[in-house]
Amino acid sequence: MAPRRAHLEDRERAPRRGHRRAQEQGPLERRPQSERTAETTAKLLDATAACLADLGYSGTSTTEVCRRAGVSRGAMLHHFPSKAVLVAAACDHIFQTGVDEFRAVIEAVPAGTDHIDVAIDTLWELFQGATFAAWFELITAGRTDADLRPHVALVANRMRDTTAATWNELFDPPPAADVATAELYEAAPLLIFAVLEGLAMTRMTGVPGAEADAEKVLNQVKGAANALRR
Repeated sequence: MAPRRAHLEDRERAPRRGHRRAQEQGPLERRPQSERTAETTAKLLDATAACLADLGYSGTSTTEVCRRAGVSRGAMLHHFPSKAVLVAAACDHIFQTGVDEFRAVIEAVPAGTDHIDVAIDTLWELFQGATFAAWFELITAGRTDADLRPHVALVANRMRDTTAATWNELFDPPPAADVATAELYEAAPLLIFAVLEGLAMTRMTGVPGAEADAEKVLNQVKGAANALRR
């Protein structure tokens, strides 16, 4: 019995392996709360956008979002008190991501290249992806969901303002434009988005020839947009 007692006493005196390793490494650095909050929010928004694109609005549940994000339901409710707030924030998030991607592509275009054509092609790629699919689900659901509708309106207003501001920043107005041309320049981003939305919705229906029709329309849109610069 004595040897066993001595062995136990030795174990108690000896520092634990994990504790010794922690002492050797020094105190662990704790990330700032703001950084952890931003990471959790981003996970939730990305997971929500993916759910909307994959499952539609009706199939998107907060339970599924939390599962995909690896976030507890309590943590989700702390940041987003309802599904309507969550999905609207997700669409706002992916729209801003799309704007950032669009801006990066345009700013990387070499001098002398036709920026307008590149811009429209880039936008069309975005309209064929998960971003537009998620936004389309939100618009459709908001038409009959009184709780969701005001959130959709807020996101739509921000999209409109951001689109116009980005257009004005990246593309200079035509020189010495008359009133009609100036008004067309101002309306151009809204007009282009309306056309692309229509083409994207038609494409989603699987109508035969939709791809060829889209190419024809896009060529006309590019020609009209370039005409504003002359």
